[in-house]
Amino acid sequence: MPTDHKIQQEIESKHNIARFCVENTHVSWALFVAVFLWGFYGYQQMPKSKDPDIPVRIAMVATPWPGHDAMEIEELVTRQVEQKIAENQFLYHPDARSFSMKSLTLPGISLVQVQLAPGTDRDKAFNELGLNLNSINDQLPEGAGPISLNTAFGDTAAVMLAVASPKAGSVEIALRAQDIGRAIEDIRGNKSAQVGRAAVVVAVPLAVDPGVLNAGFLLFRSWLDTRGLGSDFELLRGAGYIGIDFATTADDAGLLDATEQFLYQRLGGDRFYPDAWRPIVVRDAAGIEARLTTAVGDKYSYRQLDDFSSAIAANLKTVPQVSRVLRSGVLNQQVNLTYSQ
Repeated sequence: MPTDHKIQQEIESKHNIARFCVENTHVSWALFVAVFLWGFYGYQQMPKSKDPDIPVRIAMVATPWPGHDAMEIEELVTRQVEQKIAENQFLYHPDARSFSMKSLTLPGISLVQVQLAPGTDRDKAFNELGLNLNSINDQLPEGAGPISLNTAFGDTAAVMLAVASPKAGSVEIALRAQDIGRAIEDIRGNKSAQVGRAAVVVAVPLAVDPGVLNAGFLLFRSWLDTRGLGSDFELLRGAGYIGIDFATTADDAGLLDATEQFLYQRLGGDRFYPDAWRPIVVRDAAGIEARLTTAVGDKYSYRQLDDFSSAIAANLKTVPQVSRVLRSGVLNQQVNLTYSQ
């Protein structure tokens, strides 16, 4: 066994960085300060960007063909698109474990993902690819296309704004209740007997013309009549509401259930109009405000929200730092045709 004296001699004879720094503290501090200043200088000089521009050399080619199955689209559309993409000289040439093109064919649409080679001029390559794909639009089967090239995979959202409508306030509900109450009293005042009468009323935002619900309520009147749920129908309409007053023996729950059945079976939805509030049943003018409060809907219509968001997008486009503004969730206009078989 080595003695303590020999161990001490071996420790003193060995030299390393840690021992040198401990024994020469002035040199250690000088090196520490030099390294610190060198690191601080390097940090100040290095390129920095909050949102660095990282070009993404990937694009998606989408070709719709509604009404056709995936096998047919694969044979007649996807293969043509892949052959035309393969002619591009800027494609990434991978090894056996990866691919420059990845296709996905679904019923009604063909999707092909394209990857460019590293270091490629992104704009030049995608422009050439877009021109090549546009040249085969006429060669696709009838009803297929047009081919769309999405190259915006590198765009990142810096700001996201949500536009939503608040619920109608108590003052607006009170004013609506007064108008609806007066309209019902005017109608029932001309009747010999007011007992057993009820009104199904639907409110809409003030910007919506209640006349757009006329056709639905005319169908609703016929539907109630054929099922023996009412008689002596009177249409009532004013600013921000539309309804139908009639004589009936059904209770409120039965009328609301019948209304839901009509909406589902005849109109194919849960409302008379996308902006419409929930239907309410009115027996007398005293309870209208309370019923409207339980069925309160949005203060602004979808058209108004569309206009608001469009104005916001137009103003954002004037900002130099903004390159692209997208709106999502916009309710597009549509026309529903319902006909008898």
